[in-house]
Amino acid sequence: MYKKIPLLAEYVISSHLTTHVRPYENKTPVQNKVEGKLRLEHFKNTTHWRILLKLLVAGHNTDGVLCFDAACEMEAILDMEGIDEDERTLALTQTFPGLLTGSIRATLSSLSLQSGYGPLILPPISAAELPNFLVSE
Repeated sequence: MYKKIPLLAEYVISSHLTTHVRPYENKTPVQNKVEGKLRLEHFKNTTHWRILLKLLVAGHNTDGVLCFDAACEMEAILDMEGIDEDERTLALTQTFPGLLTGSIRATLSSLSLQSGYGPLILPPISAAELPNFLVSE
């Protein structure tokens, strides 16, 4: 049986895109490398949890030159009342970070529209694949 987990808040904390090489000066294709950082925090004396997810993208051309970098960090606050430890772990490490990933992808795509490199299209990252992109802080 599925339990409802109230999402109390979801918002962008920060986002940026820096172009290091002018698009018209770059003569080779650009490939993106994606990394992520996930931080979980329990609010003392409550059933509320904070999820912070940050995705970082580095666009290198085939010569190995960093053409641009971009990042977006989002925060979500959840109420885990009545959720057992196994369900909570799954929700905090896969389900909700997976949902935040979609919002981050949309934010980075919109941000990059005016970069000269066109919209940044990140590969779909499922909740199960997300741990492969995470790096420790």
